[in-house]
Amino acid sequence: MEVAKANGVELIVSLGALLDAVPHTRDVRVTGRASSEGLAKKSQWLGIRNSGYQGPTGIHSALNDICNRDKMPHANIWAHCPHYVQTSPNPIASHALLQRLKRLVHFNIDMSELQLSGEAFTSEVTRAISKQPDVTSYVAKLEGQYDKDISQLEDMPTGTDMVLELEEYLRSQSGGQGPT
Repeated sequence: MEVAKANGVELIVSLGALLDAVPHTRDVRVTGRASSEGLAKKSQWLGIRNSGYQGPTGIHSALNDICNRDKMPHANIWAHCPHYVQTSPNPIASHALLQRLKRLVHFNIDMSELQLSGEAFTSEVTRAISKQPDVTSYVAKLEGQYDKDISQLEDMPTGTDMVLELEEYLRSQSGGQGPT
């Protein structure tokens, strides 16, 4: 926290991944938490579902506590990786995390190489699983549950929410003077 304050940090974001009962054949589920309602709404708009996790804590929880104590805005972003794939790193998860992060804090990096690595990774996993009927069947069940969960999610943000977000973004780009 001392380093963050000394360098004028305005937002701390931690990234992580966890093993979950999700299929490798669908978009990566991304969840997280944010320190304020505004940041939580922005995160949700970017496709980061609020995490309802309650369980053992780790370094991220300790960092959140320090940020809360020092009133430093913060967020966590987590990629859910298929538990039946024990390969690391997972370029699909990395891509999903960086995609959300770059939209959250407005920076740009070329992720085309990571995208290609992710496509190759998915192909390798699919090929390996196709030789195991029991795993193929299990993945089909996960796909069904994933698709059901997605259909039950809330609809797109309202037009008003999107306009407010756009106005906030324009203010941040013009030094707080508002949209022009």
